[in-house]
Amino acid sequence: MGSQSRIITRPFTRVLHGAITRLRYWGTKVSVRGRSDADIRQFSCRTPTDIFYIVGTGGSLCDLSNADCELIESGTSICINLAITADIAFDLASLEYIPDPHILDAYKSNAQKHGKTAVFWFQKRSKYENAQLDALRQQFTIHDYKRVSVSANRDLGIYERAYRKIVRPATFQKPDFNMSFANVGSIARTTLLGLGLGYRRICYAGVDLNSNPYFWTSSPQPRCGKTFEDKSGYYNYAPRAGLRQAGESVLDSIPKVPNFYDFLHILNSDAGTPEIEFSTLDPNGRSSLTKFLNSEITSKKTGSMV
Repeated sequence: MGSQSRIITRPFTRVLHGAITRLRYWGTKVSVRGRSDADIRQFSCRTPTDIFYIVGTGGSLCDLSNADCELIESGTSICINLAITADIAFDLASLEYIPDPHILDAYKSNAQKHGKTAVFWFQKRSKYENAQLDALRQQFTIHDYKRVSVSANRDLGIYERAYRKIVRPATFQKPDFNMSFANVGSIARTTLLGLGLGYRRICYAGVDLNSNPYFWTSSPQPRCGKTFEDKSGYYNYAPRAGLRQAGESVLDSIPKVPNFYDFLHILNSDAGTPEIEFSTLDPNGRSSLTKFLNSEITSKKTGSMV
């Protein structure tokens, strides 16, 4: 599961990487100064029992019942990339690259469902800008945010220090939704988004972190039973992003450190972090994240899952 290991580094190295992250943070903070983030803040948590649902593209999404889908819609939800094509009404959509017009059509046709219109949360980078994104901007609200890369040098101790010194206060004390910390992946960024919005109950659906197929290659699809026709071919490969975030050696021979499990472990074990309840919607237990939560991450005080 998680790396949960620390490389012994010299104090100078730790200080250096901390300074790099801090400079990146303040540089980005200055670059977005004065920009409104009201279109994101409208989804702020209102009561302690509110749940923030993060929906990924894993095959376990096909196991959800109609009641499960309604549960997601009753809370505040964010889908990651092509998860928006599931027959679920989302509040937010985490958006990166739109590869071609066929995928654009899928985003546009699914952004408005069951009385909701999703607001897109877009990682603004020049390599993601293209004609498809311009076309989406003409019809929907897209909130641009800039990434702040955490300099960790593949050292979990350095990452944990950066979390305590920079990421934690920026998330829980003075959140700015025009920026987000990057290093672990899209699931961690959306988790920090929910925590910044005030949610202390985070629930994941379709976040499998294993070699399960994408949900649109399985059947029946959640709620609608339809098959998504991927004409582009861009999404017809093993879910590398999820595996990479789980620490698997997919793109190179060296496991990713920190990975998403490390990230959750740090959030759960850090004394200065508010108590957070993590859970999954995974009826058949096919997600590796479910197994991790059940075995390693529990509510700090009660020792139980939601």
